[in-house]
Amino acid sequence: MRMTRIVHGLLALAVSAALVPPANAAAAAATPECTAESGLNTEKPLRSRVGPPTEHVLSTYRDAGATDVTPHNLTDAEWTAVEAALDRLPALHTRSLKMHLRRLSVVETDAGLGSALTSLVETCDGSLQFDITLRSELLHGGLSEFLARKEQGLFAPDHSGYSVHIDAGDASALLYILLHEATHVVDRSGAIAQGSADLRKHVWSDDARTLAAPYNESMVSRIRWRGAPPTPIGEAPRLYEGLAASPFVSLYAATAASEDLAELVAWQQLAAHHETRLKIEVRDRSGAIISSVKPLETATVRARLERVAQILARD
Repeated sequence: MRMTRIVHGLLALAVSAALVPPANAAAAAATPECTAESGLNTEKPLRSRVGPPTEHVLSTYRDAGATDVTPHNLTDAEWTAVEAALDRLPALHTRSLKMHLRRLSVVETDAGLGSALTSLVETCDGSLQFDITLRSELLHGGLSEFLARKEQGLFAPDHSGYSVHIDAGDASALLYILLHEATHVVDRSGAIAQGSADLRKHVWSDDARTLAAPYNESMVSRIRWRGAPPTPIGEAPRLYEGLAASPFVSLYAATAASEDLAELVAWQQLAAHHETRLKIEVRDRSGAIISSVKPLETATVRARLERVAQILARD
């Protein structure tokens, strides 16, 4: 018997959109009884790691409020999509997953819950292993639609009539999610420890969840994903102006240092190798554009993306 501890991911709680902190994820379960286990066969292709989710992972989704959570069996077309996305990961990520990924699973669950989960497997032989679990809708959807739905959870309706629109071109949601989640494995395994530390400087405090000044006073520090109440949609232009003035490539990046890194790597790869661009617009009820930001093009974000490229090229 094994236990699985949440590391990071896009699994949102039904009542708060905040991530489950790693310290709380294991809850108060008793120490599992187990037998010694061998390490992973690093010579096998990543395709061989695709399999059904563990009961613990299914329980994690249920505990977050999901109903009718079941394993998803890939169709032939979905197998092709998953293999294509895995083939597009940078060499560092492929190497780290071969060394540390125990299982890549897909589940069917409620549309209102989060989309992905990276879990640390508590093995009996002490080997460092992770599970990555994805929701089945990611196999078919585009990134623009995925991000727009996700971002809507930050806001509460008001009388402004404003709406948020995100354009990421025709990029794949699946590739973005795999880049993001695989970066958690790379990060947690220590493969880019120095580079990760460099990117955190002057942005995060020592606990890696508290923003450094002046970002701790910015609107980006008071979003729902950080435990704040939903932002009235009428304040969206000011929130995205704050994003454009920050070092973050997305609002989700402001939730924790690990998410900041995962977002930077995912967007650096999408922009550099797949010509993906990102534009966020706030429109009024008539469709007129109130504000428009392009996070990938700000000077601070560009400098951080260049640093990511250097880290991946070196490692």
